[in-house]
Amino acid sequence: MPGYLEQNLANLCVDAALAGDWDPAHSYARQALSHRDYRGLPLLIKPHWPETEALLRGGDIDLAREDTRRWGELAGEIPRFRVGYLRSLALLAEWEGDTQQALAHLQEALALAEQIGLPGEQWQILARLGKLYKVIGREGQARHAFGKAGELIQALAAKIGDEKLKAGFLESDTVQRIIGSLAALR
Repeated sequence: MPGYLEQNLANLCVDAALAGDWDPAHSYARQALSHRDYRGLPLLIKPHWPETEALLRGGDIDLAREDTRRWGELAGEIPRFRVGYLRSLALLAEWEGDTQQALAHLQEALALAEQIGLPGEQWQILARLGKLYKVIGREGQARHAFGKAGELIQALAAKIGDEKLKAGFLESDTVQRIIGSLAALR
């Protein structure tokens, strides 16, 4: 069943990307694309931006652009799906050196995530905004973005009843990078 195979490969890509393992993430992204059918919404169940980043890091820039374009056509104006599409557009803009466009896409994605109540997306978007603000020397805006991301992380962690899961979340590399970035700006 090609749809399930594509979904599983895409999920493996996301897992590898979130762990920072870009070589396997790139391989899984390419494999997922070889089974991708752009005709239906099952494609939109997963986040899309890790695949975009994996393709970019693997040197498949044109493939990343085309996949994002086609994925965006499917996502349309559905807010939940548009958040991931905007995150992919931000990665493409950042890759091309257009920091202002990347910031604009991320700010739009953040507004949508706030509007529909997606704190898990919000803290990740805020972390990326903080990183970009820091790169262009906007220390105050970077501090604010990382601070808000940290508040959302703490709020989400407070909702995790299992102490082992909570500790794993708070000790993850991604969360620790945000905490480190905020500390560096103080």
